[in-house]
This record gives sequence, C-alpha cells and structure tokens, in this order.
Amino acid sequence: MTTKPQRELRGWHVLMIALLAFGTIIGVNMTMLAAATGSFPGLVVESAYREGRGWNARETAQAELGWRIAPQYRDGEIALTIEAPDGPVQAADLVLTIGRPATDRVDRRLIPVYAVGAYRSAVDLAPGRWRLEIETRDGPAYRARVGLTVPEPARTARQGETG
Repeated sequence: MTTKPQRELRGWHVLMIALLAFGTIIGVNMTMLAAATGSFPGLVVESAYREGRGWNARETAQAELGWRIAPQYRDGEIALTIEAPDGPVQAADLVLTIGRPATDRVDRRLIPVYAVGAYRSAVDLAPGRWRLEIETRDGPAYRARVGLTVPEPARTARQGETG
C-alpha cells in the first residue's frame, strides 16, 4: 500500500491561515458595528447637559404630584388613566408618543381624547414591547415614559380539532 507524502506546513501557509482568521473576525465585527449604529440613533435629547441641569427639581416636583399612570392596549386602542391622590387627572393638552424601546423609526404621535376617565387613542400595534411617552403641556409639568406590552393574538382552534 502506498501512502501519499504529507505536505509540509510552511510559513506562508501559517500567514494565510492567520490572515483568513483575523479577516473573518474583523469582517464580522464591522458587519455588527454597521447593524448596531444603523438601528439605534443613540440620541435621546439634543443637549444632555441642558436637560440634566434641572433634572432633580423636575423629578421632585413631578413626584410631589403623586400621579399614577396605567396604560392598557385592547382592540386597537390605547387607554391611559392618570390618577392623582384626589382623583382622575384631565389635562387639556396631553401629548402621547408611542414607539419601540430600542428605536425611534416607528415613533408616532397620538391624539388622545378624554372619555370615561381615561385618555383614549386608536392605534394599531403589533405584538411585543412598546414605549409610551407622556407629556403635559398645560398645568403642572409632567413627563414620563412607561412600558406597554401588546400580547400575541389569541389562537383559535382549527376546525376539526378539539381542545
């Protein structure tokens, strides 16, 4: 039986293996970098310094209001209740913005209407996590971000199946 002679591992082989390995790692890192910077703008406010200067005073004033916020999503509508210690809050100029937590691409301004103790706004949301930003523009200043989870639609049994 004859055996093939083994090829020798030379310096240029090692160089090519190293270049291919590091080239693959760098290529994957660059792809991930492009995906990360393209999907999240990273900008929350125009000037973090100016926004932060009055942060503690605004937070204290807002906490003294004692408002409790409870958003709900059902049947294509967001219902937002805002309760103060002395009853429901009805702000004349309330701004709502809905969007996903990690991007601002799908952010939408909502036009809420106060009815039956809650602000209501029709909006069609896909299942998953959403971010609701609330801001009053009259009366006491109030700004908040709350999470909202839209559940997957209930599955119905197919014909012929029994549960």
